Amino acid sequence: MSGADAREALQRLRILVADARPVPMSASCFVNRAEVLALVDRVAAGLGDDTGAAARAEADGVLADARARADELVSDAEVVRRAKEEAAELRSEADSYVDERLAELEAGLSRTMAELTRMRRRLSERAATAEGRGQDDVAGF
Repeated sequence: MSGADAREALQRLRILVADARPVPMSASCFVNRAEVLALVDRVAAGLGDDTGAAARAEADGVLADARARADELVSDAEVVRRAKEEAAELRSEADSYVDERLAELEAGLSRTMAELTRMRRRLSERAATAEGRGQDDVAGF
């Protein structure tokens, strides 16, 4: 039963009650029980179909929203996973670069230290030679 059929049955029920013979000295009336029950059953059937369809439509909508959100979360999780992988790769590359630069610096410092050691040794040798020849002879420097 459609919504229009249910509305029509309710309208007929209203007319039936409005036109019913009144019970003296009360707000009650006499109605045909079978006719009223038939109209009520028609309305109930119509509401059941409409309500069920509406509930199914709402459930389908909720399910569609849930699936869309789940897809979004999976997509977000994939983006996060890829970002973490890329960050780890960049960190590894940066660590390698820094290690190479530090190795170059260490090699340069080692050469500088070796040169300083040679210069100090020469200075020490020259000082020893100058003491042996006298203080006035510094021309060998």
